[in-house]
Amino acid sequence: MDEQTDNNAVLRAKKRFMVVIVGHACSLKCKDCGNLDPYAPADTMVYSMPDIISNLDVVLSHLEIAQVQVQGGEPFLHKDLPDLIKYVTETRKKRLLIATNGTIMPKFDFSLLKNERITVRISDYPVVKNIGLQLMKELEKAGVQSRVYEFNTKKGRWYNKGGVDVPREDNDEIVSSRFENCDNKHCLTLDNGKLAHCSRGVISERIQGYSSLQTDYLTVEDTMDFRRSLYKYVKEKKFITACRYCLGTNESDTIEPALQLESFEGKTNKMEAQARWPGKLKNLLSRK
Repeated sequence: MDEQTDNNAVLRAKKRFMVVIVGHACSLKCKDCGNLDPYAPADTMVYSMPDIISNLDVVLSHLEIAQVQVQGGEPFLHKDLPDLIKYVTETRKKRLLIATNGTIMPKFDFSLLKNERITVRISDYPVVKNIGLQLMKELEKAGVQSRVYEFNTKKGRWYNKGGVDVPREDNDEIVSSRFENCDNKHCLTLDNGKLAHCSRGVISERIQGYSSLQTDYLTVEDTMDFRRSLYKYVKEKKFITACRYCLGTNESDTIEPALQLESFEGKTNKMEAQARWPGKLKNLLSRK
């Protein structure tokens, strides 16, 4: 990790990107969701955009990054998303990646996304609601950059991180190994005013019912103490309590993506989705 010194001689951390959660509301109910969104409490569905921007402004004052990655849930469900887009790309002049599940057509003018700093990343999910091809065509028509996402595995499958019922792992060596080998340990995430090593690091405490340690995440504060703590947190990565309740990312343990809870889509919808979505999104695009 690179280092940078400000006028007060306090080291400033530097990362390639960070994740910003705008809320855990989602248009899908994936039973194996790595972020546990279908099980998130009602008060975490949609975060206040002024609060998000205020917290992000503080973080960006103490952390040098090149790109902000906006996630949910599903970010296009947040009615105030345009405010965050303008803040990141115009006020802060950072690159912005919007991670969408490909089931929602943005309700705002696509011209807002026509910016060389912005990319819309569309997940390729075999679900009934998938309008990814239509969305990509509309974005292309508007001159907006977009790309297909085949997940961390690069094979169109998810890592099996385990669900809400992952039993606590008390063996520190096992947990440390999970963390060291986890692809998501670099995904510094801002979730409701807190920073953690990954997008599961904050929300999982409320969903899985454990008690976090003071060192598990940082509460955003515009102070030099926060800057020092942030530098140390980013540089000296160590597993957090959330890792005890997560299986991490294991190349030998992958699963089919976006399987829906039966109460949400029903047993027959998988066949229907496959009929409507015959193959990978990028394969369809190559046939144009």
